[in-house]
Order: sequence, then C-alpha cells, then structure tokens
Amino acid sequence: MKRTTIILSLATVLAMALPAAGCWWVYCEDDPVCEDSLYVDADDLMYWCDCDGESCRPWLCGADSECDEYSYCDDMAGQCRDSFICIDDWDCPSGTQCDPARGICTDDDLCNFNSDCPLDSHCDPYTARCVPDNTVECTEMSGCSGSDICVGGECVPGPVGCEDSSECGAGAYCDSGDCVPSGLCSDDSDCTDPLAPICDTRGSCVPDNGPQCSNNSGCSVGERCVNGQCEVIPGPGPGDTCQFDEQCEGGLCINGECQAPCTDVSECGTGQDCIDNHCQNVETPGTECVLNSECGVAEVCVNGSCVGGCADDTDCPNPGDRCDAGVCVADTTATAECQNNADCNGIEECVDGVCRTPCAGDPDCAACGLPVCHLSYCFDAVPECVTAVQCAAGEVCADSQCVPQ
Repeated sequence: MKRTTIILSLATVLAMALPAAGCWWVYCEDDPVCEDSLYVDADDLMYWCDCDGESCRPWLCGADSECDEYSYCDDMAGQCRDSFICIDDWDCPSGTQCDPARGICTDDDLCNFNSDCPLDSHCDPYTARCVPDNTVECTEMSGCSGSDICVGGECVPGPVGCEDSSECGAGAYCDSGDCVPSGLCSDDSDCTDPLAPICDTRGSCVPDNGPQCSNNSGCSVGERCVNGQCEVIPGPGPGDTCQFDEQCEGGLCINGECQAPCTDVSECGTGQDCIDNHCQNVETPGTECVLNSECGVAEVCVNGSCVGGCADDTDCPNPGDRCDAGVCVADTTATAECQNNADCNGIEECVDGVCRTPCAGDPDCAACGLPVCHLSYCFDAVPECVTAVQCAAGEVCADSQCVPQ
C-alpha cells in the first residue's frame, strides 16, 4: 500500500504541473479493474488506462458504435469524445447535433437543409454536410472572391458547375454549367442586362427563356414550380420541425411536419386535403396558370394554381397557411406544448417545448402510461427519428418512430 500511496502522490504533482490537454499521466498497475480508469481531457477526448504501459492510451475509433453509449467517434481525431445528453439539437453545443436514437450530441454533420446545421454554418448540397459560413458580406456576386458566390448576403463556397439557376447564389444564374453574375432585383425593371432581363423568384436577374415548368411535375424532387420556374422548396427554420405528436396541437407529427386535425377540407391549408381526419399535403397540379400574370393581384402561380402571395404570415387569408418564401402554403410547423414548467401538470417538466414526466427507471413511468424511461424522462418509446431520412426504405417517421408507410 505504501508504493501505491507514493505513486498517487506523484501523479497528483504531475497533474498540477502539466497542462490538461491530452492524457497527461495516469498510473494504474495497482488498479484491479483497468476499465474503471477512464480519463477525459479538457477537449472531451477520451482515454483508457494502459495497465502495461502505466499511462493513458487514446480510445481510438472509426465509428460511433466503437464508443460507449454516452460518447461518439470524432472523425477528425479518430478518437471517442465525451458527449452531452440531449433530446433536441437545441440541447447541443455549437457544431454538434442531437442523435435522437442515442440521445447524445454528436459531430455527425450530415444534412438535407440549412436548418439541419448549427449556427454559422450551412448545408453544402454537393456533399450533404454542414460547412462553416464565410462571414464576408455581399449584395451580389462581384462582392465575393475566387469561386465564392453570394447567398443570403454572405459569400459562401460556390458549386463546381451547375445544372440550373437554383444552384447559383443570389444575383446569378446558370448558363452552360457555369454560374454567371447578373445582379439582384425586386422586379424586371431592376434588370438592365439585356442577356438577363427577367427577375426570378430568387430575386435574381435571369435570361428570358420562357416557362421552365407548368407544374411541379416538371421540376426535380425538392422543388416547386413558381411563375413558370423551378425553385428549391425552402427547408424548415429552427424549431419548425416536429418530432413528437405533442408538438402538433392535437395533430400528428409525420416526417417532421404537423398534420392538423380536421373534419372537412375547409379546415386545412393551401394544397392540403382532409384525409383520415388529418390535413395532409396532396400533389394535385392545377391548370389555371403557368405565369403570375395569369393570376389576380397579389397572387402567385404555384403548381399550376393561383395562390396568395405574401411578405409575412398575416398576408395569407387562410388561417391554416403561413408565408413561405413569398408564397402562402399550409402551415405544418411545430408548436411548443409548453414554455416553462408552470405550463405543465403536476410533476411534469417542460423539456424542449414538451411536458415530460421525470423518472429514474421504467417502473416510474408505468403510472402515466408511458413505458420507457429515456434520458430521465418518460416516453412511449426511445425516439428513433425526426424525418424519413433516418428510417429504412418504405418507412415514415411518425411520432419519432419509424413505421411502414
């Protein structure tokens, strides 16, 4: 025991003298269970105690499955990193996202929309990964250097070529596979370049090539036909995507979108029908228009039908709509069930906008009819998904569970 005491004292001295970055020193030859000697450095990287070498060795990994349930694999370091417990992305530090199945924050930066990425980053459509924003401000392409393009007032990496103008930044259009600077606009009168006289729905001057589409069937997946041109459907903003039915005010959460309860189509938003007592989006191309000029004042031609144009939600006459990039569409965004604990009943706590019953184990949840204790709160089941992207082919994400479509 004397030798052990001396060694521990030496380790204590070294701990005070050496920087807390990496595994500074650990003795463990007297430790009967080496796995108990887990060290986490100041950067949250994890190390195991190497009993033979009497020092720490990195907990190396190539995938999250090679780390324990409360850590993930840092791809850059090739090493397990200690993680935060989470229920939603909001619980995670900048640069990490919440894995709904494991309930921990990870740096897995796969994305479909900009809203999938942390602040100060955006989704690169070519790699489907979150990349840092370039903070150089701009109003048109000429304000950026090199191959950067101007998107939303900031210079971001430009695409390697393009197939259509939606892949170019604001103030540019696609010509023979290249993004061509053309200028920003609010209407055709702002476009002075004779090669690009038309102001498109992105607020960019483009060539007058006639209608690109007559309805959504003429566009790619993830696009809609507006004023005869295919435009990318904007992704949901922060907090707009639901995961649980409780976030849908009596409706259902399917693939991150709320389906409101209904008894008649009149209770639904634009482009929806009342199916199985819930408002569901339906793809029914219209035939009344191709261009906005064929619609009434303050209307926009979308998918062959004249719908309300808007600057904000209050401009939409249908109470079931919201304003989405200048177009009134059905409101499928999430609504918080609570703002704080006072909005919940009894011992429930407000967790990411949902009232949850705290628990220490599954037996604590039996009384409230929620059988699973997950991350110290009662759930119907351990969450598996937010959208169908996280499910197998032929499945949808319904109330955080992957189920057959």
